[in-house]
Amino acid sequence: MTQKARPTANQTAAIEKALREEFPGWSIICTRDTGRWWALRGPGPGELVQHGASAAEADTPELLREQLRAYVRAEAD
Repeated sequence: MTQKARPTANQTAAIEKALREEFPGWSIICTRDTGRWWALRGPGPGELVQHGASAAEADTPELLREQLRAYVRAEAD
């Protein structure tokens, strides 16, 4: 099995920025030691309880984006 090369620090920062812009309200994290991608969010301003998903994790930013898009679709229904 071949492993995909991890993005550089600059590439990671650009990917994180793009994900934050596409999914406002989510904190995007890529762990340096494992290269795993995370998205976290809490209740919005003035809310006491988080409605919908509050976390997602994936091996790649593409898979994380797919999960977050699925959350957005589910919350729109």
